Amino acid sequence: MATRIRPLNTRLVIRPDDPEERTRGGIIIPDNAKERPARGKLVAKGPGMLMRTGDRYPMPSIEEGDTVIYSKFSGTVLKIDGVVHVILRDDDIMAGGQGDKILPFADRVLVRLDKAAEMTKSGLHIPESAQEKPLAGEVVAVGDGRIVDGKFHPLDIEPGERVQFAKYAGTEVTIRGEKFTLFREDDLLGVIETVS
Repeated sequence: MATRIRPLNTRLVIRPDDPEERTRGGIIIPDNAKERPARGKLVAKGPGMLMRTGDRYPMPSIEEGDTVIYSKFSGTVLKIDGVVHVILRDDDIMAGGQGDKILPFADRVLVRLDKAAEMTKSGLHIPESAQEKPLAGEVVAVGDGRIVDGKFHPLDIEPGERVQFAKYAGTEVTIRGEKFTLFREDDLLGVIETVS
């Protein structure tokens, strides 16, 4: 007899992708050193939180089987019929969609970082491991916005704008083989504008 869990309120059940078994160089990673996945498939989602108005708080527009990217250390890990699942709040879901069409949710912003300096001013090569993380980038996609006190508020940022952010803000993600960083709108410091 199969077991399943029906999530309540704003909870979602995710089946995480399998963690990497080997490094890029081919070294086998022991189980206790594997990184916890931050990507998986949606198994089920709750109906949304009931608000004071009697309406349901809208859940992310993803369906069963869609890919989701979520905060790495959030949620509760459990086994259902011997298979690992993670139960998350809707706020832990950063982006999702089908196939290659992964888009940010709610107040999340997908940014392509500026290129890091690969050479010093004197011409010495800087290895990738020693390069400073850029603190600016171009907005690629934005979430729909957020609901505050029962009212919908769109984000103040649009795709194509350049933004500044703090050094340790954001979560690095790989989409279609390209590296991006996902931020909450609140983590961005400002929009960089060219003034003539």
